[in-house]
Amino acid sequence: MKIHNIHIHFDFGNCLVIRNDTPLLDCYQIQKDNANAALIDKIEKETSGKFVYFLIDINQAKNVKRNIYIGKTNSLMNRIISHRKNKDWWNTIIVFGNKYLSSDDIDAIEKLLIEEYENSDLYTIKNDVGSNAKLSEQHNDYREYIVDIMDFLSYGVTKTVITPETKTNQVVIQTAAQPLSNSSRQESFKFSMLDIKPGEILSFINNDKVTCEVVDDKNVKYKGKLYSLSSLAKELLNTNVPKRGTDYFLYKGKTLRVLRDEKNGIQVSDVEKTNNWIISCNKEFYDLDNALNEMKIIDFKQNANVEAGSKVYIYSSGEDKKLVYITEAVVVNKPEQTINDDKYIKNKSGYADSNRYMELKLVKKLESDKLSLSDLKKNGLRGNLQ
Repeated sequence: MKIHNIHIHFDFGNCLVIRNDTPLLDCYQIQKDNANAALIDKIEKETSGKFVYFLIDINQAKNVKRNIYIGKTNSLMNRIISHRKNKDWWNTIIVFGNKYLSSDDIDAIEKLLIEEYENSDLYTIKNDVGSNAKLSEQHNDYREYIVDIMDFLSYGVTKTVITPETKTNQVVIQTAAQPLSNSSRQESFKFSMLDIKPGEILSFINNDKVTCEVVDDKNVKYKGKLYSLSSLAKELLNTNVPKRGTDYFLYKGKTLRVLRDEKNGIQVSDVEKTNNWIISCNKEFYDLDNALNEMKIIDFKQNANVEAGSKVYIYSSGEDKKLVYITEAVVVNKPEQTINDDKYIKNKSGYADSNRYMELKLVKKLESDKLSLSDLKKNGLRGNLQ
């Protein structure tokens, strides 16, 4: 799809508006603090009152993955009020709509956008709601348009050239011949990228006896039901935390993400692991010392998006109040415990069950006295470790 004559300017005070001369979508970028009833009423009068939207922290550094939430609504002000109460991480809402949209269109566009961003290398999607909406080619046009505008607003990256329009305060974006730069978003994963055809079998990374069958370029079948890779990963891991599906399924012994990186010339073994964590353990509830020293690998409840290979520093929150061990996460996102450590649990009332576990391998016991809570706070730790 080509994009022509898109005008960027400010309307309604501090609301950034992107318009175009085709019946696609107008875009409104609104700061959270500027989103008032009068402004939203003006926007709704210009459109059908049906929108898809993104919540985003527009000020996040451009060299980190940005959090986004994708939603749909026909009552924009009510949704903004709700998100202000329930989500504190966003400062900007980016809204797409026009007078031609129906409720079915909104459902379809939201579905396509969630699928687009759930495996993104630039964004972390914060919601997990999809739909069974019926799709058409026009809906793909909407998706491509929205993705291009979002890349421009979020990262300054676009498939288009931006030039001032003479004698106006607007900007015209016209289709560029050159491809996206290396800093732009990575194309959504498709099985055809790896020459994987319908009928091929994939195995789940945590259990090679759990398999699914490739159905088309984006979907698989598991127990007779269709899934995207991301949605199936979440079901198998028993979590609502969004997952990049290519990390959790193997084809011929390698994850789809590794296979894709290899095909693109990325040396996976040379990528420095920076996804390291500090977790807390209270020895009054769990005999951490004997568990690690006797078993070497333990199951531990997982509350964050720890990756396999990450270093996990364990902080003793009891009398020690300091870092006591370095471990390595060797298996992550397990839906249940597989290592029996009952004899090390001192107080089951203080050792709650979880729906996600990781296997931690002992690397080193830390002996330094300079790893106390006060030392950590002097070196940048904010708050307490829990």
